[in-house]
Amino acid sequence: MTADTSVILSVWFAAALLAYTIKGFSGFGPALVVVPTLSVLYSPRTALGTSAVIDFVVGIGFLVFLGLDRTHVRLLLRMTGPLVVGTIVGSFAVTLVPRKALLALVGLSVLGLAFGMLRTGRPSVTGPGKSMPLQLSCLLAGLSGGLVGVSGPFIVAGTARFDKSEMRRLLVAVFLVEGIVKIAVYGFTGTINAQSLGLASAAGPAIVCGMVAGVWLHKRVSQEQFIKIIGWLLVIIALQPIAMSLA
Repeated sequence: MTADTSVILSVWFAAALLAYTIKGFSGFGPALVVVPTLSVLYSPRTALGTSAVIDFVVGIGFLVFLGLDRTHVRLLLRMTGPLVVGTIVGSFAVTLVPRKALLALVGLSVLGLAFGMLRTGRPSVTGPGKSMPLQLSCLLAGLSGGLVGVSGPFIVAGTARFDKSEMRRLLVAVFLVEGIVKIAVYGFTGTINAQSLGLASAAGPAIVCGMVAGVWLHKRVSQEQFIKIIGWLLVIIALQPIAMSLA
């Protein structure tokens, strides 16, 4: 192993540790770190494939650890329908509006949700103190995902009404469903390859340590602190599409 390879892998391991600490803590967000890091170190294609493989495996293991009862399954089913409909509509509508305008719209919308969460403890589109309806959040998530590939913040907005542990459990379940779709698509298109599998396997210890650290942190923050941290994560996520719209 050359010195350059060692440095690259060290950066990747550090990124994986941070990314899956976020995942263990919140139930979402590792792609925020994984995809940009691997895009720079390797390529965007490798980044997407590696992220999908890890999220699929981690999602299954994490959901088994957290558990899912009938109530959660019913909620998940309520969320899946609007998400699928929104994704289909967004995917077909993507050619109708200039991409930079779409990126700016999604980024500003997510920023608004984040500031609402930081100010009131719950993102609102229906009035002060009222949470975003769950089905609406999933529909918006599907539209946003189909249009510009950003769906997570709107799912977060819909689940922010729940206790932090319930919110995390639902986020893990929803993103696992999304991950299954990604695995199927990326496997078919060749986006997942030997390099993706190798990088995912190599980062295994860092991922496990990150998940353990994230779960530990989750247990040690209050509901109010949890929502504030999620709000700031959404601010960071919102900056990416806004920056891309200005490029």
